[in-house]
Amino acid sequence: MFGSLGAWGRYRRQILPFVLVGVMGAVGACSTAGPSPGTQSVGTSAPARPAPPPELAGFCSAAPDLLQVLEEGPDISSTATPADVAVAIQKFSTQLQPPLTAVENSMPPVVRDDVGAIGRQVGSAVATKSDAPMSTPEFDAALTRLRINTIKQCEIPEVRIVSTEYEYEGMPANVVAGALSVIFINLGAEPHQMSVFRIADGESRPFAQLIALPQEQRDQLLTSVMPVPSADPGSTDAEILKLAPGRYGIACLNSQGSTVAKDGTGPSHASLGETAEFAVQ
Repeated sequence: MFGSLGAWGRYRRQILPFVLVGVMGAVGACSTAGPSPGTQSVGTSAPARPAPPPELAGFCSAAPDLLQVLEEGPDISSTATPADVAVAIQKFSTQLQPPLTAVENSMPPVVRDDVGAIGRQVGSAVATKSDAPMSTPEFDAALTRLRINTIKQCEIPEVRIVSTEYEYEGMPANVVAGALSVIFINLGAEPHQMSVFRIADGESRPFAQLIALPQEQRDQLLTSVMPVPSADPGSTDAEILKLAPGRYGIACLNSQGSTVAKDGTGPSHASLGETAEFAVQ
């Protein structure tokens, strides 16, 4: 169930709901009441994407890239050796530097402290060859505030996807190309996730049919989009995806009978109906 996420992904998704509770009030104090400008209602098409103010154009271009790298984190498996960890953190730091530098050169005051804290903690992780500096409540709170303020400052459209056994609710048929904020809510009894795939141009078969193909065929027709929203029962995950125009599908690849502690032995949730298809325009 969690094989592609590594230790970093599992940790982030366990603590995110609790981090959100702690920071929403602080961020919300700077905003007006009601939903953010880009929020869309469940089941409706996304609104047209507003252009960011000229002074925020650079920040709004770079911040989603920074958040994507941060959300994926270093690729550290549960069996990684100290040497493996050091290599993974160095690779992560190299990937992070271009969007981090771009954000630092264009950020508004509201995110300055959080971007600084994130940069210092990543630097400490590289220096100590350990991901411990990035595995703290303080780091996650800074990351969550950065995500929330990026959505607000750049008016990034938002969709809320509810997952249960075994279906998704709330995925619009159409969304606008570019950054998209995904709030993934698990109201089911099993862990769920939302793998996003871009369907190859020219392919006309339904996504539910494509995701059921053997892995080798599927890999030729579907391209994964990272990161992967996932949540335990009763929990919520939040991610920012960057989507190019095209045809897409979402699927839960967890096995039936899965729990927080172990994978299930049943068929995939996708084969039981937990899929949806949408277009990016």
